Amino acid sequence: MTMPNYEQSRAELVERLRGIYRIPITDGLGAVGSGDEPDNPNEFVRSFETSPIMREAASAIEALEAENARLREDYEGQKEQVAIFATKLASAKATIKRMREALTPFAEASAGIDDSCHPDWEMWEHPAAMNVFVRDFRRARSALNPEREEK
Repeated sequence: MTMPNYEQSRAELVERLRGIYRIPITDGLGAVGSGDEPDNPNEFVRSFETSPIMREAASAIEALEAENARLREDYEGQKEQVAIFATKLASAKATIKRMREALTPFAEASAGIDDSCHPDWEMWEHPAAMNVFVRDFRRARSALNPEREEK
């Protein structure tokens, strides 16, 4: 048993709710082709009066389908946005990692600085600065300017 085409069966349901019935013309072996429908000579189309609730149901189905189509379009657009944000997030995480690596030697060296040191003092001769090397300064510069990566 094959499943009916959803779009076709939905469209037929809406038509029936509106009182439009399509009756296939067959001779038992297949379509005869003598119907009154110009788009499909193999069927008769008949209209019947329907109740207001049936017409309301047909309108509600069509409105829900239109809303569903709009939401699908929004979803497709959001998938693209999510991909863009995922790329930006990966880049931001890489930048954070690079900055942390560049700042680590300075943060570790600052552990040896007591509160008696004035914030404006130069650190070159302070024992805490003895564990900060030229590569640390270069890595810090490179972290701020990734295009100029230093070794």
